[in-house]
Amino acid sequence: MQGNELAGCTIVVTRPAAQARSLMARLNDASATAVQFPVLDIQPLSEQTLSNTDRTNIARCDIAVFISRNAVIHGLPVIEQAGGLPAAARIASVGRGTADELGKRGIQVDLLPSSAANSEALLDEMASIDIAGKHVIIIRGTGGRELLADTLRSRGANVHYLECYRRCLPDSDSGILTRLWEHAGIDAIVVTSTDGLKNLHELVLPADRDRL
Repeated sequence: MQGNELAGCTIVVTRPAAQARSLMARLNDASATAVQFPVLDIQPLSEQTLSNTDRTNIARCDIAVFISRNAVIHGLPVIEQAGGLPAAARIASVGRGTADELGKRGIQVDLLPSSAANSEALLDEMASIDIAGKHVIIIRGTGGRELLADTLRSRGANVHYLECYRRCLPDSDSGILTRLWEHAGIDAIVVTSTDGLKNLHELVLPADRDRL
């Protein structure tokens, strides 16, 4: 980040609190004022019990796709309950941050898009792979986009979900944004997901929504 471009800017970071630190530090290093305003609260699915189907899907997995850092943090313990992934399973990551989280746990990523951190880029990365008849597990939170699974199924893969966390609306003080708009002003708001954008709109006071 170029300090002279961001110096004096007030930037609101909406990522979950535990995942916002790195970005906020970089913004502050660039002489911006970073303000934390989480719009997502990540909660593991409590006392998740693996079904026999889940165990079977994990045991015969050919490709495991981790959608996010949270999928790694909350999904790996669940996978370990089932005895772990097969040694020959290939590991796919939607983005570099997720790959880094896997790397911290000694897991090498085989498929990582270079153009962007989203499902479309990962699908492009996997386009040259013959996945017909392969068993793919997508490790993610509850809900989310269906593009990845639908496209892989159209290519002949057997796709299953392993959902291991939920995204909740946090108890954030919307007055923080109101005070910023009225006094310092807000130059940018960083939102990294569609769920985050929806929650931001819900959390902002009705009188302030036209400012978004």
